[in-house]
Formats: sequence, C-alpha cells, structure tokens
Amino acid sequence: MRVLSSFSGDKVGLLFFSRGRGHGHAIPDMAIVDELFKLQDDIDLRFVSYGTGARTFAQHGRPLIDLELPDTNPLWATAVRAGSLIREIQPSLVISHEEFAVLPLAKIFGIPTVFITEWFSDAESLPMQALEFADEIIFIEDEGIFEESPSVEGKVYYTGPVLRSFSYGRADRERARKELGFPQDASVILVVPGGWATEEKEPIYDLLLAAFDRLRVPHKLLVWLAGSDYATLRERLAGREDMQVKEYDWQMDRLMAASDIAITKANRITLKELAALGIPSISISQGRNPIDDVLIERIPTNTTLDARTVTPRMLAASIAESLKQARDQVEPLPAGPPDNPGARFAAQRLAGYIEKLKAVAPTTASHRV
Repeated sequence: MRVLSSFSGDKVGLLFFSRGRGHGHAIPDMAIVDELFKLQDDIDLRFVSYGTGARTFAQHGRPLIDLELPDTNPLWATAVRAGSLIREIQPSLVISHEEFAVLPLAKIFGIPTVFITEWFSDAESLPMQALEFADEIIFIEDEGIFEESPSVEGKVYYTGPVLRSFSYGRADRERARKELGFPQDASVILVVPGGWATEEKEPIYDLLLAAFDRLRVPHKLLVWLAGSDYATLRERLAGREDMQVKEYDWQMDRLMAASDIAITKANRITLKELAALGIPSISISQGRNPIDDVLIERIPTNTTLDARTVTPRMLAASIAESLKQARDQVEPLPAGPPDNPGARFAAQRLAGYIEKLKAVAPTTASHRV
C-alpha cells in the first residue's frame, strides 16, 4: 500500500474510500467529486480503493491510495489496511462508498464519517450495524425503495441516482458513430458485462452468440466491452466482421450514445445510465446480487432475463423487440448530455458537511501527515 503524499497543510484533508469490486462505485464517486470541487476549492482529497476500482481511478488520473487487495476483498485485511491508513493520514473527514468496515475504524481515531450507499438490508446484519458509526448517510437512490433501520433515523439524505459525468447524449449518435468508426446505418448492440462479472464468473458467450446469429437484421454490429476477457474473446471472435471486441473505453457515454441497445449482466449503474440516455437495454441476471435485481426492476427501458432459464431463441426475441423500441422512438432527441442531479445533490450535501466541520473546529479542519 503506497501513500502518495501528505495533505496540503492549508486545505481540508479528505479520504474517500470507494469499494473496489467492479467499476460501479468508482464511476459515480468521480462524478460526485467533480461536482464537489466546483463548490469547495480548499479541499485536498485522496481516493482509497483496490482491485478494479483502483484501476479505474488510476486510468482516470485521480489521486489514489491503492489498498492492493482483490475485488472480493477480505474483511480483516481491509480493516487492518484502512485503519493503518486513517491513523497515519489523520484526515479531517472520511467518506466511504459502501466500504462498511471503514466507519467504526474512523470512529476509533475520532474522525467524522459520511457514508454513501444506494441500499439498506436487514438491520441486524453486520454491514447495517456499521452504519451506527456514520455521522451522515448520503443515499444515492430514491427514498422508499429500502426500509431504514432505527440506527440511521434522522441522518439519511436522499439524492436520487448518481451517474457518470456525461459529455454525449442521444442527439450525438451520428457524431459518436463517426468518431468510433461505426456504420451509421447499422443496428449496434453494445455488450457491457461490467468489470467484475467476467465470463469465468458469469458466462453468456455461447448464449449471446447463438442469439445474435439468429437475428434477422440487415446490417448488425455487436460491440463487446470485454475488460479482462479481452484476449480470450478477441481470439474467439476473430474473423467476425459483424462483431468488435474492445478492452476498455473510458468514454462510455460516447459508446452508449452510438448504440441502439445494450446488453448487461444486470449491472445496475450501467442500466441507469442507459435509461438516462433513453437507450433500451436487456439485463441477463444470474440472481447473485439481490440489490441489482431490486433496483433494475424499476428501470422501464430495461428487459430482465434470468440467465438460468433463458434460451438463445428467447434472447434473440428480446433483442429484436428492443431494437424495434429503439427504432420506434418518436420523441425529439434532447440536446446535449443528460443532467446528473444526483451527483450535484450529493456534492452539495458533502460541501455542507465540510462547512459545518470548519465552523465547529476551524483550527483543526486541516490535517497533514
């Protein structure tokens, strides 16, 4: 674990712990912080993550402390490394996006905490018990989906969904396709499995290939954002002119805007972003993440399929129907990228809490190693 540098002595030092499993925490966290810096110019912030999350922050050039753990991070190794880091850095505030172990550790060292989440579970579970140690909770979904436990009453603030920062909207489809080299007249099907759900963990290759080949579409193109599966899929799909394999594309909003529909492995953040762009989607769920399954049921532009029972014929029919929905959209395309109010509201809440800290203890608001 490498600590990049000390905090600036004249600024408020923040440690922002972001769960490292997949991209789904890092992406909205960067959007929140981008909005926060518009409101606060006297903060010094370090992201803290591991696994895919750490690689995502690094690829985007963000200040990062890598805990050097795998995506499925062991609890006690996380606790020891996070606790050692908090003790060494002594930040003014610890922010944690669904890294539950951080909350009691920060309290041991007397550091205020703000927790970010989009779900609650059984109040007696270990993760929910940790929320007792959060001073505030920013809930980045709508109110009423999950029941609050008594221990969080009065300290939960709802912002609505937080998405990535967009630069492209649906009205930019022609420009996006030109930049990506996609044919303007093709039916473009984007496959976004997510950073964690590899083919080894949740395979859909055989199912999807068989369904795609059944499609009776004059000009079709499948674009698979493969991540760590890139080398394997590129080899397996070699010679297919109607398929492209990409390893990563950090301009995801451009890739989405260029597509007619998208297929995911039920990764909820991607599905929310597609819905914000008005792009029909299909989620193939293995049923392993109940939170995903609860939240994606609320997305009207998405069709949910069960990976354990779906057949190539069923998937092909769903793809054909989603393509029809994309073609039949008659409402005017909105100009510019979609708004992201959730990120703005979350940043406003953080900025307000930072101002409160400075007012309470102006001489100790800034920390340095």
